[in-house]
Amino acid sequence: MERFDIHGGADFPSLKDYMEEKKPGKGNGNIIAVIGHYITEKLGEEHFSEGQVEYAYKMLNIKRPNHLRQIMINEKNKRDLFEPNAEDATKWQLTRAGEIFVSDQLPES
Repeated sequence: MERFDIHGGADFPSLKDYMEEKKPGKGNGNIIAVIGHYITEKLGEEHFSEGQVEYAYKMLNIKRPNHLRQIMINEKNKRDLFEPNAEDATKWQLTRAGEIFVSDQLPES
């Protein structure tokens, strides 16, 4: 697990509040995309890691899927919301489709 700031601040909500605002549902792809969006857009990081995703699942009390890396690869192939970084395969980034999905299409009406 890799810790990151989930508590929010004056300029951005906590991860829990952000998840409640975006309402990603129970699908792992949606949840991972929202976590990635929070880390990259709200915290200003370039990438997010599997360890950060695992930490978020734990801190949000969401059952962490077994074989998280494989689920991320499968979701990448299925929906193209995020992709591994070209220089460092342990880091991930949202695709443009993922950014649009989280910022404009969630919560689903």
